[in-house]
Amino acid sequence: MVFIKKAPKTEMTRTQAVRALQMSLSDFRKLCILKGVYPCPAPKGEVKHRTYYSIRDIKSIGTEPVLRKFREIKASVKKINRAKNRQEKHLEDSLQNQRPYLDLTGILKERYPDFSDALYDMDDALTMIHLFATLPSNKEIPRPLIERCQAIVGKWNSYVTDRKCLRAAFLSIKGIYVQTQVLDETVTYIVPYSFSQSMEKDVDYRVMVSFVELYCALMESVLFKFSNMAGQNALNAEANENIEETDIENIFKDMIFYLNRETPRTLLKLFIECCGGVAEWEEHGRAVDDQEITHHVVDRKIRNPIAGRSYLLPQWVVDCVNQKTVLPLNQYRPGETLPYHMSPFVKDEDVELSMLGERAEDIEEDIEAVDRKRSAGEQEAMVAMMSRKNKAIYREMMQEEEKKKQRVEAMQTRKEYHASQRKQEEGDATNDGEEMPVLEEDF
Repeated sequence: MVFIKKAPKTEMTRTQAVRALQMSLSDFRKLCILKGVYPCPAPKGEVKHRTYYSIRDIKSIGTEPVLRKFREIKASVKKINRAKNRQEKHLEDSLQNQRPYLDLTGILKERYPDFSDALYDMDDALTMIHLFATLPSNKEIPRPLIERCQAIVGKWNSYVTDRKCLRAAFLSIKGIYVQTQVLDETVTYIVPYSFSQSMEKDVDYRVMVSFVELYCALMESVLFKFSNMAGQNALNAEANENIEETDIENIFKDMIFYLNRETPRTLLKLFIECCGGVAEWEEHGRAVDDQEITHHVVDRKIRNPIAGRSYLLPQWVVDCVNQKTVLPLNQYRPGETLPYHMSPFVKDEDVELSMLGERAEDIEEDIEAVDRKRSAGEQEAMVAMMSRKNKAIYREMMQEEEKKKQRVEAMQTRKEYHASQRKQEEGDATNDGEEMPVLEEDF
């Protein structure tokens, strides 16, 4: 009898990984997000619908100092809740002051060994942070996290304004696309409009919060690095870039803008100040009837206009930034039909600007194709981290979508077959109706 030695297993299921690490499923998901550990394909001969992880990745998680910090935080929370239930106020305050916090410095150094790697991943980080800065707080999204995101947004806008690193912008339905140039790295992110956000119930916000905590730590480290580099005067590379970067700084020179409350004030202020102008409103100490105001940005009709100033719509500011020049105000006044808002991310040197007749809604797909950097592995990880119920619903949706595609393909094939049959029958009928040619040999 010949005995065949089996190869050692290199994968384990998620349940086995959670038991091996002796932690809850929520903590395991969070730690996988922080470490960048994603599920692997199911091995041959195993059940396909289970989630598998590499044993090597699980062993690396087991030796991670953050895992020990997770256990310390959980133990501290239990002590605080016990003191609170016993109404021991002094002990509760003491435990709150000694509560450990999660330090992600080691994880950031591991995931981003080079500073350029951190700059490359700033697109998703800034998009997610700007989104959470506008969300309301609830049980799953704590208020301190929202305030932390708002502080990062403020620091980032200050850096962009000081360094004049704005390059382009685009107003879309999804939000406002902003493109900046930071140390020869192009960073494009989306800023949502300042509307009241509706919180969907079928979204797992705990997974999003884990990503935001990582992105906040990343952006805080990047901004700290920027401040050190600015102090050492090491950003001279930005001064030696293309001519376009110097032209944009003086577009709105000697112009004072007043921003109405219905306009996106924060971003307009960023765009205007990056181009050399001044943007203010009443909360910033500028009265609406100030005689120094040269331009008044509104998004509605004006009943009593003030003489001596130009009233314009927000699109004029964005178009001036993209064209790097001051455009005429004729088509941008309140009540006028606005010109087409072209995307600066769609580049075609052979097409003149006057020949571009596409709407902004028609070119959003091109922008998404340019800005999308999320890999297929991250998308699979998002699916794998869903709850069992949501994952089953997701599979049913995918199956229905696949069946729908198959029905459409079958219907298209059937239609083509019938069209070819009709064409063939019409050809045969034409041949039957034609007279036979008469040859000279028949006479």
